[in-house]
Amino acid sequence: MHSTHEQRVAMPGMTPMRADMIVVACVLIDFVLKTYDFVHIRASAYALKEGLLQEMLTQ
Repeated sequence: MHSTHEQRVAMPGMTPMRADMIVVACVLIDFVLKTYDFVHIRASAYALKEGLLQEMLTQ
């Protein structure tokens, strides 16, 4: 959250659009974790659209 836009874009796999959105996402995740006292989260290697597509194809 403390890196510059240029530093975030230089990260492997980071696109310019995602470099801007990741700060907002980190702040939101931090807020949710603290608000609801979560101690663990599970991250998916896939995006929501891929999960929805898989669900639709298996029905």
